[in-house]
Amino acid sequence: MRKLLFIFILALSTNLVSAAPTADASVYSLIDAFKDNKHADYHNISSLLLTAAKAVIKDNGNDLIAALKSINSVQILNLDNCSGCTKRRFLSHARRVYDRNSRELIRKNKKKSFSSIQVKMDNGVVRELAIIEADGLDYSVILIKGRIPLNKLSDIINNKSKLKTE
Repeated sequence: MRKLLFIFILALSTNLVSAAPTADASVYSLIDAFKDNKHADYHNISSLLLTAAKAVIKDNGNDLIAALKSINSVQILNLDNCSGCTKRRFLSHARRVYDRNSRELIRKNKKKSFSSIQVKMDNGVVRELAIIEADGLDYSVILIKGRIPLNKLSDIINNKSKLKTE
């Protein structure tokens, strides 16, 4: 009976250790872990919806249509309306996100806040852009997939910066 009890405890502890989150979690696992939480806003904008948007939007000289053509999908997770416990768990998980195939452009890690921008590139083309934000007001993840040329990305950023300053 003691051997059976010992084997049961050993098996249970092994399952608990293997179920613990790994040190290098991905952006996908972060989204999957929190998208079904109560009060979480999760939106997956697929290529079909982006194609419909391209047909509806008129190009007024800006690079919006060119940007939409280079984006395949967008995933947005917003946890602003979630409980404090969920936000603390999100902050903890967000700090562990690491993908060795991507390049981290910005990482700001403070006691109660975290920000990260990660890019996966292939021959000068951005394949994935992941933005993770966890601070007092904003708890969100934005994952953009596509084939975005670097010059288009910088043009869009510069145009948005000019619009904000005007």
